[in-house]
Amino acid sequence: MNEKFTEFSLIDFLQSKFATSKKYNDIVLGNGDDAAVIDAGGEKCWVLSTDIQMEDVHFRLKTSTSEDIANKIMAVNMSDIAAMGAKPRFALLSLGLSSHNSMTDTFLKDFSEEMKSICNKMGIVLLGGNVSSTRGPMFVDLFMIGETERNKLVKRSGARIGDRILVTGELGTAAAGHFILSNPEIFVKKKERDFLINKQIRPEARVDAGNFVGKSEYANSMIDISDSLLGDLAHICNASKVGAVLDAKSIYISSELRNLGKQSVIDPLDFAFHGGEDYELLMTASKRDAEKIEEYFYHTLKLRLTDIGEIVSLDEGIKIETENGLHEAKIKRWDHLK
Repeated sequence: MNEKFTEFSLIDFLQSKFATSKKYNDIVLGNGDDAAVIDAGGEKCWVLSTDIQMEDVHFRLKTSTSEDIANKIMAVNMSDIAAMGAKPRFALLSLGLSSHNSMTDTFLKDFSEEMKSICNKMGIVLLGGNVSSTRGPMFVDLFMIGETERNKLVKRSGARIGDRILVTGELGTAAAGHFILSNPEIFVKKKERDFLINKQIRPEARVDAGNFVGKSEYANSMIDISDSLLGDLAHICNASKVGAVLDAKSIYISSELRNLGKQSVIDPLDFAFHGGEDYELLMTASKRDAEKIEEYFYHTLKLRLTDIGEIVSLDEGIKIETENGLHEAKIKRWDHLK
């Protein structure tokens, strides 16, 4: 019997079938990174990404408003563009609308108004798209194009031994929001509950942070955290042919997530390492450049940047330093095909 694909083995299989970057001179970067890159003439490049949000997988109509859904589909795509050091410019939207749910004209009008508001704020032009009916759940698909200069691109493949490993914001909060939505009986204070759920249904793309990292050329590699901290760090390590050592005690966990851990059986650190959809930026840089990035983020963007470890040689693998010593990291990711 043939082995069943996992999400990531399917991606690897498709990448092997459609690895076109060596065949065309205008493809700067093919599949295998946060986004593909094509030559736009001169020093400019177009950065291309797409993402889909499925009802009852990425959102639920009972717990997400039309504005929430618009925000999330924009954020997850902008995050991929930002992770390449680029600026989002254009988008194409496709909607699959089902007659089986309580979709209303008001819902669609509110969704459109929110999309328009975000596009105006971010300087993105929605060029068009497609609308179709579906017998299954509703879905929203967005194709986004970003812009940068070729020498400003930040790839997964540039991490160097000795680099510091840096991450923006808070980890595990989106997974905690999903946990609360899936377990409404868990008691959490309203303010903390709202904070964690909002991190799940309305993630924030770190566009300004990604733009700075690209323009400054301080970081050697970068990725956004969509699968999990360890899962996406593994992507950098695989692409760069390096290993990594993370310091468990350096991982920043919000007070809201810590309190959730006290009220339930969850381990906040486990959520931080293995939870997905934080859409924070994970990057590597020399110690000197890491300090420059941190200074800019702190003073200008008012954004937390945490040093959580070091890039090491490939043969050392990916390990976590805890109070009990050095341990092999267990790479766990959300798998859509399981």
